[in-house]
Amino acid sequence: MQKLIQLLEKWSYEYHVLNQPTVDDKVYDQTFQELKDLEETLAKEKSIFIFDEADNSLDENNKKAFYQRLEKLSKERIIILVSH
Repeated sequence: MQKLIQLLEKWSYEYHVLNQPTVDDKVYDQTFQELKDLEETLAKEKSIFIFDEADNSLDENNKKAFYQRLEKLSKERIIILVSH
């Protein structure tokens, strides 16, 4: 999750400060929404989490970070991953 935050901060800086965006607005918006959804989901005190294609818009580094976070979470909760 930290890598997602860093990526969004980098993109935001490139866009707002440098005026040289390196990523399409749609990709930024999707990544931001995914981070927001993930944070909201993980903040809930649930015993079971179901993720439906949660890593679709993540690059390889962020996928790795996401799965590491899920691995830690799975020691305390049930995790269900759905992919099509």
